[in-house]
Amino acid sequence: MARRDKRREQRKKNKRYAFAVYPSAPIDWNRPARFAVVDRGRGRIQKYYFDHLSNYEIRNFWKMNMLEKAEFLDNFFDRHHRIPRCQKGKTVPENLSHVEKVAHVEYNRLIFVVSRWSSLFDIESVKTEHISRFLRQLYPSLLRIYMHQSNCKMKSLEDVTRRKDYENASRFLTLHVARWSGLRYKEVKAGDICYFLEYLYPVIKKLAIDHDNGKLMHLHGFVKVLNKVWLPINEPIFLQ
Repeated sequence: MARRDKRREQRKKNKRYAFAVYPSAPIDWNRPARFAVVDRGRGRIQKYYFDHLSNYEIRNFWKMNMLEKAEFLDNFFDRHHRIPRCQKGKTVPENLSHVEKVAHVEYNRLIFVVSRWSSLFDIESVKTEHISRFLRQLYPSLLRIYMHQSNCKMKSLEDVTRRKDYENASRFLTLHVARWSGLRYKEVKAGDICYFLEYLYPVIKKLAIDHDNGKLMHLHGFVKVLNKVWLPINEPIFLQ
């Protein structure tokens, strides 16, 4: 048992000496860096994105020692393929982002919503053009529903999904919910609209909040983060 503990401690020491992390800019506690370069030794350079962490979480991260940083990144971050492997995306640094695990789950949820809305057979078929079309058509309307107009902060889920508010929903929103749900326009009920908004709520809350100010991002800001962190470098969303 003592020998096993000794080996474990030695592995930790080796990890500590091989690992180094560098912020993308000088550390500013009021506006912490949301991008870091991680050197794991032997030429393994990785890019980690902190866009979906709160300022508090990032400040705590930069205060950790190197071993604590390594363990934090290993435990709470995933490897994301910008071009999915199912679309022949390669596992090379140019095609990888390292992202917070919960954000990764919510990004995949967004892709599922886009696949259903786009009438695709599976999420493997979703490409940048489908995400772009979905956001152009729906995100401004979603923003009006999810956002307090007075301060641009996000509403609570309870405020968003009050069914009585959607008994006379706009024709535009009802059409898109019908498209997503596979229903006819006249079959869409207030509950169907609430379910759609409830399903998308954690996606918007995790991916579309600017943690520097706590406000929901407008379309250009959201697209900028998607292009920086999630989408293929050679296939970004372009907004005219």
